[in-house]
Amino acid sequence: MGERVPVGFVTIGPCTAVLRQVAYSLGLSGRVPHLALAVTHPLDGVVVERLLGRCERVIVLEPRPGAVADRVSAVADAMRRRGPAEPAEIWGPVLPGPDDGDPA
Repeated sequence: MGERVPVGFVTIGPCTAVLRQVAYSLGLSGRVPHLALAVTHPLDGVVVERLLGRCERVIVLEPRPGAVADRVSAVADAMRRRGPAEPAEIWGPVLPGPDDGDPA
């Protein structure tokens, strides 16, 4: 599959435009894996699995926190049960801070 990248994003609705603007402002356009979901039900597990397999962590940005992050986490759980690949850690709606063992 290749080398995994540190972080990727799943965005929904207006969060997609915000992430694209931030990535552009930081000179990261096209350099950060990003899955922009236009349809969230049903969630396309195949494309989500592809992103989860490519990244160490995936941050889910959504207007109503938890609605899609829970389903992305369910896809990751299914990947763990099937093995052997380890899916990305899901971050959302709350990001871990420095006290959680991860540098901020």
